[in-house]
Amino acid sequence: MPTASEDSGLGTGNWDTGVVLIATREWGRTSIDWNVGYSANDLSAAELGDDHWFLGQAVRQQLTDRWTAIGEIFAILPHSNGSANIHFSGGAQLTVRENLVLSALIGSAVGHNSPDLTSYLGFTFVY
Repeated sequence: MPTASEDSGLGTGNWDTGVVLIATREWGRTSIDWNVGYSANDLSAAELGDDHWFLGQAVRQQLTDRWTAIGEIFAILPHSNGSANIHFSGGAQLTVRENLVLSALIGSAVGHNSPDLTSYLGFTFVY
């Protein structure tokens, strides 16, 4: 929904949508996640210039019942215009409760105008 200000760099100010497919395989305490997705930006313009593909892979290693180490690499690939960026990061996940997981990662990226340092702090809540 067009709720984020384009002037503040928070969104396009137009209707955007996307879809991501995730497949996971587990071997004991190790899990690998494969991701592929597509984002269509500014649906009202009917052009593909800002659209992009997402390809990613993450590896998770359960260290204890509560702690998991995680590493990921993903690419943002423009559909038609622009250059690709490749992001990589590593960190940890803490299972606070059966239905609440906190994640913290730090990393970097390569590519045109890519950030030197990235950080993620997130949570997963299952209800």
